[in-house]
Amino acid sequence: MEESCRAPFQTVCRALARRDYHSAELRQKLRQKEYDEQTIDTVLEEAERLQLLDDKRFLQGFLRMELQRGHGWWYISSKLRGRGIDTAIDADTYDEILENALPEIVRRLERWAGGKEHLITDANSRRRVYGDVLLKRGFRSGDIEAILGYEECE
Repeated sequence: MEESCRAPFQTVCRALARRDYHSAELRQKLRQKEYDEQTIDTVLEEAERLQLLDDKRFLQGFLRMELQRGHGWWYISSKLRGRGIDTAIDADTYDEILENALPEIVRRLERWAGGKEHLITDANSRRRVYGDVLLKRGFRSGDIEAILGYEECE
């Protein structure tokens, strides 16, 4: 690697030692330090080649973490855009991670609906209250049906 790339590469390595990043986030960090685009491209390609940087791995981990926190598709998409990551979420990956997170999401539903217990009088009202809670947390309608269906089977 060229001498001119050593400092930005160290910046990338230090950042990745703390947590996974998406290449768009690291590109933004390097731009803030006023490195030129060619240097940035070289450094990010080298980090990918060495398997230090992997956008797919980052997205999978990010999805897993946000779903476990009870955030749905729309919330997660918005949060990614806010970080400067303009990548579409792979629906198959999201669905697979959601399926694995269902038990935890269902376990937390009652807490998320805190203060609304008085509205729950039967199965239909529980579905409505929980559905509203999930909608406000950014879940898509299909996700809500899957979560409520899983909850009813428990």
